[in-house]
Amino acid sequence: DDYASMSVAALALFEATGTPGYRERAQNWAATVERHFHDADGGYILTADDGNDLIARTKTAADGALPSGNGMMAMALARLYHLTANRDYLERAERAIAAFSGEIAANFVSFPGLLATNDLLQNADEIVIVGAPGADDTAALLRAVNGLSLPNRVLQIVPPGIELPPAHPAHGRGQNGGAATAYVCRKGTCSLPATDAAALAALLTGA
Repeated sequence: DDYASMSVAALALFEATGTPGYRERAQNWAATVERHFHDADGGYILTADDGNDLIARTKTAADGALPSGNGMMAMALARLYHLTANRDYLERAERAIAAFSGEIAANFVSFPGLLATNDLLQNADEIVIVGAPGADDTAALLRAVNGLSLPNRVLQIVPPGIELPPAHPAHGRGQNGGAATAYVCRKGTCSLPATDAAALAALLTGA
């Protein structure tokens, strides 16, 4: 649960700041979870594989007063997939959801974390802003994004000259006229470039 929580938090900080180190921390923690908590049947076990004197190693994804570790880990993996286009993250998130599919069908209200993850995998708003972090034009586009309720958004700031992975739908897209430029990608297809806040808001709301 702790690794999953920290992964989700690091990705939130990556979206807020554009600092690559936060995404890398989330990737490292996700790798640790895969190495020590992975269950061959999908999802993740509460205790590590090197734990001693354990009667049983349990696995649950039902959310209570706090989100479950499996729900949070699946969400982190889904976000990492949309950020990196690495299908390994997609497959791990899908396996985590599938591992609890029977329980979800029987009592879906107990699994909002996994249901939200599935929705994100299917309907993400992948928002890419190509611009210098901290620049006024980049900040204006960020305000447009942050001013809207977008539960399925996956946001990243890409400095000019930095390429997204080849499999990412926004790979090869850059600034328009030297200004900070935003692209909104859905289901593998990206919008035309937007360089002002109003145009970006219209893309995000369908106005």
